[in-house]
Amino acid sequence: DEVRLNRSVPGGMVSFVYFPAPGLPEIGRSGAGMVITQFDGSVEGLKEYDLARPPVPVDVDGEDGLFVEGEHSFLFVDADGELRLGSRGVVGSTLIWQSGDGVVLRIESALPLRRVLSIARSLEPAGN
Repeated sequence: DEVRLNRSVPGGMVSFVYFPAPGLPEIGRSGAGMVITQFDGSVEGLKEYDLARPPVPVDVDGEDGLFVEGEHSFLFVDADGELRLGSRGVVGSTLIWQSGDGVVLRIESALPLRRVLSIARSLEPAGN
């Protein structure tokens, strides 16, 4: 498992990469089983996604989120107020939401929505 820091995003974008393990299947051929990413900002929505698999609105502990399957890109406003296009990342199924304190969280995995929501609800953004 490893932690990655992308300094090109104001305030930094941290990704926690978990390798495949029993109960955590590999995302495609990525070598990763799950990637949890967080950064300061706000989600502005999805820009591109597979029209055959539209995003599913979800509730993550009272916060609005989206669960999207397959390749997609998303728009966000960074900590400096700039609109940015989010990278495609590893791109498994992805749950993306914003916590009440202005932290965007994103979980990519090959897990079903119910399991990903359980993981999401157990998280507390770093710095809290």
